Amino acid sequence: MPRAQELSKWPGFRRLVKKGRRLYGAVCALSDGRLVYFAIRCREQRYRSGEKSVNEAEAKGVDGWALDESTLLDMKALGVSLICFHEWDSGYRFVSGIADWDRTPFIDYADRGGSLQRWLKRTSFLEIRGRVKI
Repeated sequence: MPRAQELSKWPGFRRLVKKGRRLYGAVCALSDGRLVYFAIRCREQRYRSGEKSVNEAEAKGVDGWALDESTLLDMKALGVSLICFHEWDSGYRFVSGIADWDRTPFIDYADRGGSLQRWLKRTSFLEIRGRVKI
């Protein structure tokens, strides 16, 4: 996982997104001034809709990305217009508009010690392929 020092060197860097000591991502500005929230995750952190593995979820078309409702509200307050999930292990990026998240279902993990989240299917994102290992 990238460290805070690495993220702060990204073009257009504005601020880190942290909760306690845990680093979740960074807010950066595009050349046209729009703000993007880069959520740094690995492939195994995808939402799987109850499937045992990401591969099984992909095969059934039920994989996606989940985001805390509180983080989503914070990003709206900052004026962020795009959400990008950056898979640090593969280099893939999944981009969606922040308005797309308003129409998504809630998942309540409060009984497990988690929080209220929203999730969006992977097919709803613009997928930007990462590096290729040969």
